[in-house]
Amino acid sequence: MATKSNGDGDDWDENAHRKASKIKMHDDRFKPTEFTHEQWIELRNWLFETGRPYRFKDDKDHRKRLYRFAMKMNQMQERYRDTLMVVALGGRIGVEASCSFLQDGKGAFANAPGKPHSSCLSKIFDVKHWYSTDPLIRGISKTTPRDEKKDTGDKKCVLVRLLSFGNRATHDDLPDITAPEKPIIVNLMYRLGSVLREMARKRGYGPNDTAGMLKKLEDLKSQKSKCLAESKWDKARELQRQITEWKKRLGANDSIHEELWKACQYKLGGADLAKVRNLIRRGAKASLYRSGDDGTTALHRAAWEGYSDALAEIVKTVSSKDEFGLTCKAGKTALHWAAMYGKVECVKILLKYMSPKDILAKAKTKSQSTALKYARMSAAASPSHKAVMDAFAAAGYKP
Repeated sequence: MATKSNGDGDDWDENAHRKASKIKMHDDRFKPTEFTHEQWIELRNWLFETGRPYRFKDDKDHRKRLYRFAMKMNQMQERYRDTLMVVALGGRIGVEASCSFLQDGKGAFANAPGKPHSSCLSKIFDVKHWYSTDPLIRGISKTTPRDEKKDTGDKKCVLVRLLSFGNRATHDDLPDITAPEKPIIVNLMYRLGSVLREMARKRGYGPNDTAGMLKKLEDLKSQKSKCLAESKWDKARELQRQITEWKKRLGANDSIHEELWKACQYKLGGADLAKVRNLIRRGAKASLYRSGDDGTTALHRAAWEGYSDALAEIVKTVSSKDEFGLTCKAGKTALHWAAMYGKVECVKILLKYMSPKDILAKAKTKSQSTALKYARMSAAASPSHKAVMDAFAAAGYKP
């Protein structure tokens, strides 16, 4: 398969993380790892999907380091059975990538261009200094005893221990890596990756956090409106700066998301399915555009109009089940609209993807009706609404 440069000197296969892995991060001869194989894959994929869109960005955008870290996890997994050096060096490179990400615009290392750093250990010291009050970072950056060439034996010293394993793998005068140490290295790598994921989420990054980010954006807009009403101009300007930043993270300024919404508007003959598929291939996501008039997303519109073919494509753009629970200005989810208008095929699609909590959610209206109640109210006079009720029953939701 053709590969491309990721900007960090490695080749990447853009579908590598999606392949069914046959390599277990566990060796039956030695102490097992502290995580399951599925947990390793889930963490690797999360970091990969979060960092991948930024892999060709300028080095100042350290989200690309999450991608690099995930690729090292992938390489460690692929070579786990046959090489000690690659596993150890993967840990060292993971330390360098994580330090760069953690110093994203913060701390002496990031804010002093040209500041000399003689070793990776210096970067670890900077991370420790800047995040001295953060318990997540304290747990991985404890740097005593200060000997970068030896495994300190301190289980909390994740960064330094990974660095020491990498040093041992490349220096002839240091002890060789032994096979029983492989699980230790990958355990440390997993712990470090888990911290990176939590820090990334704190910054609002992540492929599965779109619903939370949208809520944050709405909260900021509400706060800004309140400040304007109270003539707090400085605070309003600061909130607008934050709103702009969150929109950039969401890609909410990209017109491609609005085009997807427009493609689901009512048309004779139904939605333009070819256009919907093309937009999705180009990266359009339903939840990243809301109509200013009614607050609907492309998911709402497709369900509302009964465009089941388009809806079947659009649900694939949803990163988290929480996004199915997003409501429009009328207080309804896509399922509420589909049930209300008797769109049977759309209801079946949504029932397949939505969580029980959102399926049973009440509309934020005066009646506080569930989607099932909307269908039941018209079932006596409408065969399509009766079919909607049957779909709910088949999915285990009975009146």
